[in-house]
Amino acid sequence: MNFSAKRTQASAKITTFRRFAHAIHRLVASFPAACTINTFANVANSTYNSGTMTVRRRLSGTSFIRASYVFSKSLDVSSNTGGVVAANFPTAQNPYNLNQERGRSDFDVRQAFLASFIWAPKFTNNLVLRGWQVSGTTTAYTGAPFTPKVANFDITTGGAARPDRVANGAIANPSPDAWFDRSAFPVVPLRAFRYGSSGRNIFNGPGTFNLNTGLSRRFRFSDTKALQFRAEAFNITNRTNFNMPTTQVDIQSGSSITAAKSPRQMQLALRLEF
Repeated sequence: MNFSAKRTQASAKITTFRRFAHAIHRLVASFPAACTINTFANVANSTYNSGTMTVRRRLSGTSFIRASYVFSKSLDVSSNTGGVVAANFPTAQNPYNLNQERGRSDFDVRQAFLASFIWAPKFTNNLVLRGWQVSGTTTAYTGAPFTPKVANFDITTGGAARPDRVANGAIANPSPDAWFDRSAFPVVPLRAFRYGSSGRNIFNGPGTFNLNTGLSRRFRFSDTKALQFRAEAFNITNRTNFNMPTTQVDIQSGSSITAAKSPRQMQLALRLEF
């Protein structure tokens, strides 16, 4: 059983960065022909805590099992700068107060379970049965967080990229038709010229469960040459693992899920070893 904790914080202070940015902007403003200059600085911070339990055991020399469970939590004020996670918010709503962005990391997965096994029975006296190996893996983890946001807004008329939050917004039994309550997130009125009160990464997306199995046998021709046959099945239970919901609250499809991850897939393979 292992427990770990990590905290990272930028060396530059936010106030120092503001002064530097303002100085740059004043310098650029004195040259009308100059284009926009983007300034970057390390001003974010994050914390990560986790606990891990792992079990490994070999049984009778013919089988091996391994299982691990991780309970963790990651918090930060920014997880990425390029908006690569579509369900989350790529930029700070208020760049002058990053503390308002503090929440679960875009990649935070609160609970994860992974297990695998290998069974290689020794049927040495049976030409048909000997040499076969059965294996499998199981993965189960909770959903990543996401941020409700606004699809159609104009900051020049006082709009905001995030809505207000007037209620909890969670649904007791979320479904692909409605993963959260859109009515709890009204759009900031026009000409309000303020930020939305809804926070970052306040909801969980759908979790994932996969069971994969494999059957293989190696036909050895010599000490250095062999042919391996493999039959594999991924997501053998054909469970529907949903993608993240639509996070925009001001469109008809908001809070619904329109896509899922891969269904059951099966494949056969031959591998020549030499």
